[in-house]
Amino acid sequence: MTVSYLPFKKLHFAEITDLDPDSLKQSADFARDEGRDVEKIGQVTALNFIAKSLGIKGGWASYKKEYSESIEPFMDKHRLLKRQDILKHEWDDRFYHFYPEQISGRLFHSGRPFPDKIFIGDGFNYWDLLELAMKHPDMHVETQFGEQVSAFDQHQPPATFVIKMHGGKCSFHDALYHANYLGDQFCDPTSEPPVACLYRLDDELRTALEKAGKILSTLIRCTTDGWAEVIPYNNNLVFLRLADGRYDFFYKICAAKSSRRTPTFPISGIKISAKKAGVMSFRCGVISNMTDGRNRMITMPITCAKASF
Repeated sequence: MTVSYLPFKKLHFAEITDLDPDSLKQSADFARDEGRDVEKIGQVTALNFIAKSLGIKGGWASYKKEYSESIEPFMDKHRLLKRQDILKHEWDDRFYHFYPEQISGRLFHSGRPFPDKIFIGDGFNYWDLLELAMKHPDMHVETQFGEQVSAFDQHQPPATFVIKMHGGKCSFHDALYHANYLGDQFCDPTSEPPVACLYRLDDELRTALEKAGKILSTLIRCTTDGWAEVIPYNNNLVFLRLADGRYDFFYKICAAKSSRRTPTFPISGIKISAKKAGVMSFRCGVISNMTDGRNRMITMPITCAKASF
C-alpha cells in the first residue's frame, strides 16, 4: 500500500492512503489517534483540513460529490490505471533517489510553473546513462584513467566510467550531486538551469559541475524512460503518470514519513523556521553550496520543527 503523510497545523498528522472518501475518513481517524499530538482534534475538523489541503473548496462537505463527479472522471480521462509508489526503487547503480518532499517542493513551493514532465527514474540507472552517451554524437565514455571504451563490464563499479563532452565530464558522483529538483535538470520544459548540491564549492569545481549538469540534462532528454507526465487536478493536487498507466498523487504538504516533535524541542544551534505548518524540517547547509551561485538553503527532515516553505 502506498502511504504518504499530511502534517496538520498543530502537529497532528494524517496517513494518506488514497483519495476516495472512505480512505480519507480512515486518514482522519488516524490523525485523531495514532497521529494525534497533545491537543484533541474532532473528526470533522480533521476531514475539513484534509479536503482543503487537497484543494477542495468547501471542505469535506463538498468532497464526496467532488470525488464522484470530478476526481474519478478526471482519473479515467487521463488513464490513471494503477496507483503505485513510483518513487520507490532499489538503488541498483542508480544516481538518484527522490522523495515525496522533493516532488512537492518542486511542484508547489518553487515558485515555478508545473512542468509537463518530470524525471523520476523508473527503470533507469547509470548504466543506461552511459549507453545513451555512447550513442550521442558529441560524447564518449572513458574509464577513470582516461581510456576510451566501447563496451562496459557491469561487474565493475559504475563510478569506473566517466562521460566526456566538449571539455566537460560527468561522473557517477557528478550525476549524484545533481539528484535534486532545485534546478530543472529533471524537468521538461525547463525554467531553471541544472543545480548541483554539495558542500565547499570553489570556482573551479562550480564550473566543472555546471558542465556535468549540462551533460546530464542533455542525456536525460534523449530517452523516454524514467519520465512521468505531470497532470494537475488543481493547484494543491497533482498526479504523476508513467507511460503504462501507473501513477501516484502528490499534494502541497506531502511527507514520506510521519513526524513527531520531541521533548528536547527546540534543539540548540538549529535555526527553526515556522512560517507555515507542514513537513517537519530544519534549515541546514551552506547557502553558497549551489552551483548556480544564488543564495538558497536546503531543508532536511527532522522530527522537531515545523516546515518552512
